[in-house]
Amino acid sequence: MLYESDYEGFRAWWKRSKSPARGYFKSYRAVSPIGDVFVVDYNFHENLVRLSLEPASEKGRTYTTTIKKGTIIRERDVFNATNASLKRKFIPFRDVFSCIPDDDVLTSIGGVYDISKVSLGKRAQDAPSQVTVESEFLVGNTGKTNFSRIADRVKASYAELKLRFLDDLYDSILGGSVCLAIYLHFFDYVVLGFSLAFMGILFGGFDWILRNRTPFYLKVMSFLSFGGYYFYTGFTRF
Repeated sequence: MLYESDYEGFRAWWKRSKSPARGYFKSYRAVSPIGDVFVVDYNFHENLVRLSLEPASEKGRTYTTTIKKGTIIRERDVFNATNASLKRKFIPFRDVFSCIPDDDVLTSIGGVYDISKVSLGKRAQDAPSQVTVESEFLVGNTGKTNFSRIADRVKASYAELKLRFLDDLYDSILGGSVCLAIYLHFFDYVVLGFSLAFMGILFGGFDWILRNRTPFYLKVMSFLSFGGYYFYTGFTRF
């Protein structure tokens, strides 16, 4: 560990950020006295967490890790734009991340990089004031009825759907237009089918790699299904 184990001090570093990354609903940010920067973004619907680390000693280099339900799904050296194992980068700072004032986030991290599954450095008076991620994100108080909790979840789901709707709509229009242009050029169902299937895989990859979220399976499967249909029709027809 790079710092002395002052859990209450580490916990005091963490502040709520007003600008979570795209696709995430909640964000925390911490800055150490020597300038190390730590950022945690959280999507509670998918139990998805993104950890970001900017070590002061490396002058602007950033490392990010995406974790889903205790499993690392992506590690990236942002400065070099490469995917690489970041265990040696994050483990020295595990105590700082273990003091994030949110047990739901730590549960989703699931012990990766030896990060604690419960928040360290709590004061006795902090415990009664904790609220769930959903209520803190939407209202910030407790004592809700079951109906209010259900309504809050519906609102959060709508916010997430609205966030990604335009991206998926854009992908569908762009993919359909490109495939139509290809068909009008070749007038070949086999080429059209291959193009549709390729677009489905391409946009699914965009969601997973560039947008850092789970692909919209209906969009992907629609392109693949239509692609398979036209490829089969063109192959058997001529």
